[in-house]
Amino acid sequence: KRQRQIELQLRQPEREEEDVHPFPTIYWLCCPDLKARVSAMEKRGFVQAYQEKLQQDPKLMDSLRRSHRAYESARWDMLSGEEHSLVERKGWGRAFHGAGVGGLRGYDADVQDEESATGGKVERREGKKA
Repeated sequence: KRQRQIELQLRQPEREEEDVHPFPTIYWLCCPDLKARVSAMEKRGFVQAYQEKLQQDPKLMDSLRRSHRAYESARWDMLSGEEHSLVERKGWGRAFHGAGVGGLRGYDADVQDEESATGGKVERREGKKA
């Protein structure tokens, strides 16, 4: 079998610091057919059913938490040191730390405790992979 290699080059336009704002999503469902199927599942109550299943299955819940932490870590690791500084300087830590896929909050009891104790401010925990 012949394999094709694809090289991608990503370019970001230069922006002024005040024009930059965080967005929690790094993965997008772009296929219109899959998007329609997922939307249909959501309309049929799949999310509620899955939430109930998570409540009944601690192993599944733990797996979901690990996935959210990995996503949070991957999102943070995509940023440069300069961008890390910008996040902290602008007070955007909440958008990056303690937020999982799509900005989901509340998946991690440790983060919930920290948010309660700090009035919603969550700092990056060095040495701890999210």
